[in-house]
Amino acid sequence: MRRDHDGCGTSEFTAATLRVLFYDDAPEFGGHELQTLAAVRHMVAQPDVDVGFIYFRGNARLAKPINELAALHPRFQVLPQDYASRGLQFLRTLISIRAIRAIRRIAAVMRAFGPDIVVLAQGAIAFGSAGLLAARKAGLPTISYIPMTHPEAFFSASRFKAALREPINRIYYRLPTEYITISPRMLDYLRRKGLQQPVTIVPVAIDATASQPVGQAAARALLGLGSDDWVVALVGRVQFWQKRQDLAVQALALARREVGNLKLLVVGDGPDLAALKQLVRAQGLEDAVVFAGWTDGMGPVYAAVDAVVIPSRYEGVPLVMLEAMQTRLPVIASAVDGMADNLPPQWLFPSGDVAALAARLVQATRTRDLALLDANHQLVTDGFGLPVLERKFLAAVQSALQRLGSTSGPSH
Repeated sequence: MRRDHDGCGTSEFTAATLRVLFYDDAPEFGGHELQTLAAVRHMVAQPDVDVGFIYFRGNARLAKPINELAALHPRFQVLPQDYASRGLQFLRTLISIRAIRAIRRIAAVMRAFGPDIVVLAQGAIAFGSAGLLAARKAGLPTISYIPMTHPEAFFSASRFKAALREPINRIYYRLPTEYITISPRMLDYLRRKGLQQPVTIVPVAIDATASQPVGQAAARALLGLGSDDWVVALVGRVQFWQKRQDLAVQALALARREVGNLKLLVVGDGPDLAALKQLVRAQGLEDAVVFAGWTDGMGPVYAAVDAVVIPSRYEGVPLVMLEAMQTRLPVIASAVDGMADNLPPQWLFPSGDVAALAARLVQATRTRDLALLDANHQLVTDGFGLPVLERKFLAAVQSALQRLGSTSGPSH
C-alpha cells in the first residue's frame, strides 16, 4: 500500500506492499525496545510488508539485533541517526538548536523511505517527540506506541516540573494520528487527557522459550546465594523515584526480624545504585543483599530465587512480572498499574507502605499456593505470548491505514 504524498498532505496508494517505518531514539535498551523489536521481527518476515527502522546509533544493545535482522532480511532498511532523547526532552524538542536540526534531518530520511505510516516507540510522550515532529514536518501519519500514559505528577517528585511539563506534553499528545498502548488502564489515562484519536491495546509479550532451564543449586552458586536462603529478586533499573529499590531494602530490614534467612538479590544498575549500596550498609544488611549487576539472560535469576518483588511507584505492565508468573514464582508488588491489573490481592501492598511490603515478604516465606502459581502461568501463556503481540500489532497498523482511507491491507 505504498503512498505517494503530494505537497498538500494528500496521498494515493500505488502498490500492494505496506511500508512501515519505525522510529526509536532511546539512548538505552529497555523493555519497550524489546517489545518493538518483536513487532518488527514479525513484520519483516511478511512478504507484503516493507519495514524501515530509524534508531539512535549509540544504542548498541538495540543496534545489534536490528543489524542481525537486516542480515537475514535484505528488504529491511536500517537507518541509524545521531539524535537521542534525554532528560528534559519535553523542552529540548521545542527549543534546542540541536533538536531542531535533527528534526529536519530525520524528516528528510522519513520522506526518502516513503512510508505509509510511521510507528514511534515512545516510552513516554516526550521521548521520541523529535520523531513526532519530524513525521509531521514530512506530512506522514503516525502511530505512537506508548506503554506509560500516566499523569505528569507520577514522573517527578517536583510539582514545578510536573506543572511545566503538563501543557507542553499536551501538545505532543495531540500529534499522533493514532495510539497503540498496552492495557485498558493506559487507555483510560489517554482518554482522561481528552484525546480522541483511535487507540488500540496490544498486550506486552514475553518469549517463554528464550530462557533455558537451569537448576536451582547451579543458579545459586553462580549468583553467590546459599542453599538455605529464602531469596527475593528485585530486577530493573536502579532509580528510586519510579522503581523504589530503597523501599524494598527498608522492608527487608523489617521482615528479617521474623525471617532471618531472607535475602534480596538486586539485578540491574542505574543512577541510584551507589545510593542503594549506601542504604544497605546503613541498615546493616551487607550479608542480606546480593548485587548481581545487569544480565541479558534471566534464566539463572528465576531459577535461583523464591519470589520477585516490584515496589514501583508506577509501571506499565512489567515484563519481569510476566516472566516470574510464567516461571511460577510469586510476585509481591505495589498495587498500581499492571501489577494491580494482573496479580492476586494477597500479593499486593499499598504503594509506598514499607510495613505492608515487609508483611507480604514474611507471608510469602510461609505460604505457597501451587494452584495459584499454575493459574498465573496459564494466564501469561494465553494472554501475553509473542504470537498475541505479533498478530495484534500488525492488525493495529493495518486498521490504522484503513481508517486513513487505504484499500484492504495484507492479511496474516
